[in-house]
Order: sequence, then structure tokens, then C-alpha cells
Amino acid sequence: MMKLDSLMTLPEVQNFPKGTVIVREGDSAGEAMYLLLKGTAAAFQYKDGEQVPKDLYTTGGFFGEIPFFLKKRQPVTIISSSDSAVLVIDRQNAPALFSSQPELALSIMEELCRKLESVAYSLEKLNEMFWSGGGVPVADTSSLSQRSSLFPENHGSYRLPLDNGNKECLFEQSVACPMCGHSFKQMTVLFSKLRQTGTDSDLRVRYKDIEPMLYDIITCPSCFYSALSDSFAGTSKRWADRINKEIEPFKAELRIKTGDQRDSFAVFAGFYLAMICAPICFDNPQQITANLWLKLSRLYSDCEDDTMHRYASEQALKEYKYSYENYNISEKQLQQMCYIIGDLYQQLGDLDNARIFFYMAKTNKAGTAVLKRHADLRLDDIKVLIRSQKQQ
Repeated sequence: MMKLDSLMTLPEVQNFPKGTVIVREGDSAGEAMYLLLKGTAAAFQYKDGEQVPKDLYTTGGFFGEIPFFLKKRQPVTIISSSDSAVLVIDRQNAPALFSSQPELALSIMEELCRKLESVAYSLEKLNEMFWSGGGVPVADTSSLSQRSSLFPENHGSYRLPLDNGNKECLFEQSVACPMCGHSFKQMTVLFSKLRQTGTDSDLRVRYKDIEPMLYDIITCPSCFYSALSDSFAGTSKRWADRINKEIEPFKAELRIKTGDQRDSFAVFAGFYLAMICAPICFDNPQQITANLWLKLSRLYSDCEDDTMHRYASEQALKEYKYSYENYNISEKQLQQMCYIIGDLYQQLGDLDNARIFFYMAKTNKAGTAVLKRHADLRLDDIKVLIRSQKQQ
């Protein structure tokens, strides 16, 4: 994988403050292509004087490859949606740049192949629908253009790296909603096929192939009952009326895609719908909602939305603290909970409370040795941070 930090010092790197136009629709053909080294950028087309969202690029993404290689005019306007750093590859610097940075050329070719594979998969699905008599499907509405009052005020527009066509790590199965009985398709992760690449300091496991969190929630597209996949079926129809009452205000705004049509809107909507359903359907709902908020904080972090990442982290901490103070939890589970609470406190800048909970995780007699070592390392980190703050 290309290390983007190694490219930051190249003279071809340009910085674009938030809200700056990087390329404009209709610009001259074949001028340049762009690799996003830092930040995010949004693609728009202008129709009847209005911006129509087309795509969202995050760190590591690139755009402008079709005008660059095929000498066509820019089809979209790209605007930096945060302070961004971009590597500009034009026809003059490309030969020398690719020669000195062979990994860059390989990275671009790999991404082009992924895009081609995605298009081929979509064409295959269209072909299957056509020959099976299913007709032409309704055009997908970009998740960037969907809005709902279900989301918090500062929730933005995001494009998550869904890989619904990954048949090696996912399979499509039929699911029956326990509330309304509606049957629909759901993508299920084959965890035995995933290749783990490491574990973050906050205990988030990383995988090479896909991000399982994107498929964690099952949402019924008919009644919108939502829950984590391992508990979706474990509830009773007797809660259907209460769920319908709570979700009713949002129904007109929701269009949930399932199966291999799952999109970013469905992912985020599923998490927020699950937080409405959990207190109705399950015992100890704060433990469930704490987990949901924690996952959401990680998704917002992946999308580089610092405001929503902090908001979700604050909500996760609130729910974990409630569970810690009010539920009877086993000592082994308590160690992990203390570690997560300590991590959330540290993320939010409260080093004193972070230190308290990391210490409890470290000294938990029933806990695992691995987590004790992790907690010990985090305590060392906090000592360094506190010492640095005192010196300033």
C-alpha cells in the first residue's frame, strides 16, 4: 500500500483550504489528475444552477484520471470539503514522477482496476436482471444527496468504502423481519475469510479485505426495525407497535437499500434506527447503544468528520459510564469496559479520568494479560502527555 506521508514533501503537492475549487467542470482536457494526500473533497455537477452531488473523496482517493488519460474535459467540479493536500500529476511531470515513485504508479493502476471491477460487477447485475425479466432497475440515488431528520444536526454527507461485490468475504442471504415478517436480502460477513492486519490502540481490529462495521446492522426496508446482526432475530413481534410509533416521524424520509444495493445512507441510518429500537426490544439497552455509538465514532473518524467523531465519542462515553455504574458486569467484561472508557476519556482530552480507568483495566485480576499490557502502555502514554502539558 502506498504510504501517502512519503509524498507530502514533493514539489507537486498543493494545499487547498476548505471550500476551494480544485478542478472545475468543463476545464481543459487532460490537464492533470489528482491524488488526495490529506482531507476530503466532494464532486458536483451543476444542473439548472444547482449543485448535484456526485461523489466524495477521502484520503488516498484520486480523481481526474479519465480527463488525464483520455484528454477529455473535466466532467465534474471538485471542491475541498476540508483543508486538503493534493498531489497534482500532469502530463509534464508524470513520467519523472512515476519513475521516481513506482509505488504511486502501481497504486493508481490498482485503483483503476478496482473501479473497473466495480463497473463490471454492476453491468453483470444489470445483465442478470434484464435476462431474468426483471427489467431495468431504478437508478441509484447517491447517498450524498439523501438527508433525514433521523441524523444529528452536524451529520454530513459521506461515501463509505462499501464492497458489496466482494463475494469472497460476503454472501447475500434472505432475512425475515421479526416485526413485520417482510423478507429481504442482507449481506453477511464471512469472518473466517477476513485477513486481520492489526489492532488499534482503542481495540479496533483492522482487516485487509473489508470493514465489517459497514455490515453490522440489519435494517428492514419495510418497517425499518434495525438491530445488530447477531441480535436482529432475537426479539418479539409484540414490540412492533411501539417501534412503528417511534420510527413513524422519519419514515417518509427513509429509503433503505439492502443486499448488494446497500449504500452509505443505509449504513448510517441503520445505526441510528438501531438506537431507537434497542431500548424497546432489549434488556440493558445502554450496553447496546454504547457499542453502537462507539462504532459510529469510528465510522465518523474514517470519514474525517472530527465534529461528529467527537459527538459520537461523547455519547459512547455517556452510555458506557451508565453501564459501568448501573449494571452487574463480570470482572472480565469489566476490564474491557474500563479500557474503552479510558480510551474515550483520553480521546476527549480528559487525561485524569483516562488514567483512572486504564489503571482499573491494568489491575483487574480476572482480566487478560494482553489487555493489561495494553492498559499499561496507555498509562505510559498519558504520563508523557501530562508531562508535556506541564512544560508548555
